[in-house]
Amino acid sequence: YNIYANVYDGAAWGTAELIDAGSGDAYTPQVAMNADGKAMAVWRQNDGSVYSIYANVYDGAAWGTAEIIETGSGGAASPQVALSADGKAVAVWQQWDGSAYSIYVNVYNGTSWGTEELIETGIGDAASPQVAMNADGKAVAVWQQWDGTAYNIYANVYNGTSWGTAELIETGSGDADYPQVAINANGRAVAVWQQFEGSSSTLSIYANVYK
Repeated sequence: YNIYANVYDGAAWGTAELIDAGSGDAYTPQVAMNADGKAMAVWRQNDGSVYSIYANVYDGAAWGTAEIIETGSGGAASPQVALSADGKAVAVWQQWDGSAYSIYVNVYNGTSWGTEELIETGIGDAASPQVAMNADGKAVAVWQQWDGTAYNIYANVYNGTSWGTAELIETGSGDADYPQVAINANGRAVAVWQQFEGSSSTLSIYANVYK
């Protein structure tokens, strides 16, 4: 399995192009594009021992070279990516750290990727990360995480320079899953998720607003 891309120029599709360079199976591609026609693709690919996270940049005319964007020894999965108006990007994923799945991110500054960073400090498995980014390069990541009793929804905010501290954004007693997030030009964000109503089998939809 490989990762391919095709670009629609506003009138017609081009030719499918291989954008990964690995020899192992590649899965779960995600892509983001900005108003300038630049794009960023991310995916997970077997490097011979574990699944790692890779990315490739489309500069508006051509794809670059696939690049690994994390250095962890544990398997990584569920990559997501967001792209700003000036070509900066944030990728987020879950990765095994030896005892649990944790949430990591890496920031693309418009030219190169930085170093991956852990953005949560919980001891339980974290999964289903999502990320949104605005034109100013600010971003919000959300995910679900096990606290020993139930899955909760957490968030962390990137102010354009650095990440803050992971924060619990819901107080329900039932499992919360499948978070999604959006951010506007002013840095406000909305997160939504589904959550069981306590011990009942009723699923409801909740939201929280970051002001």
